[in-house]
Amino acid sequence: MTGGPFTPISVAFDTNGSAYPGVHVGASNSRRFQPMFKVGGGLQTATDIWLMFQFPKSLPSGQAKLDLHAMANATVGSAIFVPSWASVGEAENPDTATLNSEGTQAIDWNTNDEDDIKTLEFNLDADTPVAGEFCMVQLQGQTGWTLAVASSWWASIVFE
Repeated sequence: MTGGPFTPISVAFDTNGSAYPGVHVGASNSRRFQPMFKVGGGLQTATDIWLMFQFPKSLPSGQAKLDLHAMANATVGSAIFVPSWASVGEAENPDTATLNSEGTQAIDWNTNDEDDIKTLEFNLDADTPVAGEFCMVQLQGQTGWTLAVASSWWASIVFE
């Protein structure tokens, strides 16, 4: 059985202001969407976005994947993230858990991509998801981020 999407129960940001809460307003019809977080144009590469998920008490079958969906009123640029994560259980300290990296991926915006939904998908296989535990995810922007406008982001975990 596949399952999800499971959305974060907590979203937190560094204090440098590159990532923040906000509303995405479409450029064509001004339709509004509430993202989990927004990232300003020219993201500082040291910016961390912290997500906490809770795995269900019975894990679905399949590969756990972190899906990042994005929208931006852009016609050029790249957004680059690397997620690191750990499964953390009761009586474990999430602040001292060793986070495991899943590698770097990019989304590119090109001509006619304004406000299109874009997706990054990371296999969560650097650690082992454990039923009922918390999944602590650190998203970090990477060198080469060239998206110069604000972008809106949604995150979820699916099992496929």
